[in-house]
Amino acid sequence: MVGQRFAVAPGWQLLLKDLGLSVSCLLKKAGLSADLFARQTSLAPAEYFRLWAVVHDSLGPTAPLLLGQAFSTESFSPPIFASLCSQDFNQALTRLQKYKPLIGPMRLTLNISAESTRLELHFDPAIGSLPPGLGAAELVFLVKLLRLATREQVVPLAVSMAPLPTELVPFEAFFGVRPQAGTNSLTFSAPDARRSFLTFDGAMWDFFEPGLNQRLAELSSKASARERLAAVLFELLPSGDSRIDTVARRLAMSRRSLQRQLAAEGTHFQAELGDARVKLARNYLGQSALSLQEIAFLLGFSDGNAFMRFFKERTGQTAGDYRQRPSQ
Repeated sequence: MVGQRFAVAPGWQLLLKDLGLSVSCLLKKAGLSADLFARQTSLAPAEYFRLWAVVHDSLGPTAPLLLGQAFSTESFSPPIFASLCSQDFNQALTRLQKYKPLIGPMRLTLNISAESTRLELHFDPAIGSLPPGLGAAELVFLVKLLRLATREQVVPLAVSMAPLPTELVPFEAFFGVRPQAGTNSLTFSAPDARRSFLTFDGAMWDFFEPGLNQRLAELSSKASARERLAAVLFELLPSGDSRIDTVARRLAMSRRSLQRQLAAEGTHFQAELGDARVKLARNYLGQSALSLQEIAFLLGFSDGNAFMRFFKERTGQTAGDYRQRPSQ
């Protein structure tokens, strides 16, 4: 995701105006062009983060909730609007998982079982620290999307955030359950995740899908093998499977093709896997209350000791010392 850019939907401008914010002032504070929305251009991750940080500062600690309340179908981008055409939340999430790279520097991982549906948000730590409230805003939006599509006040089974908002009560009132410290994730009961979307529209999806696939292909073709590998590793590591064969399949290439492309870029799979683990470890240590054992599991280590040895060898610091740094 480091070299990618993300579309800026015109709906951003409508959403900000509905919240009583001056779009021109926000763009100026973020160091972005005043005609950004008129040109419908794209943003680099750092620019995307700056814009969000300015919006968050303007709205305060409850910014994610205020944005969620202001969401409307008029402010959705094509990938999000297309997800409303789904039959249920599981299908909508599967589509968002595929097309999320088009609209922001985050990725979705899903675990759909007979008992529940759990989704988790991930971002590439190499592009910088996640601005305050951005993870929370994504979770608020997804719950809002489900409620909008079903016209039911669906309550998730569990909500976790990294970091937790300073004002928890308003978030608990919105979600219907108290958020816990952890990775940015939501868990829904299987019946709620399978609730029929009243906004289902198969014909509209048929209209959207070809264009979205073309944009996704264009995005992938511009990224290096190293960038594409990193994006997949950040998505797969928390699921416990980061084998090169699995990664190659996700990238729609053979193991040998992946190795050749990485070699041409002066790197190899194990080096990139190690870098991804270090970046994710630093993110988990600095942004969440996860235990070292839990972090080890999320990074694919057999136990906490193996993770701690790896982290010390790669960074020169113990995981405990890194977590206690004053800057954190």
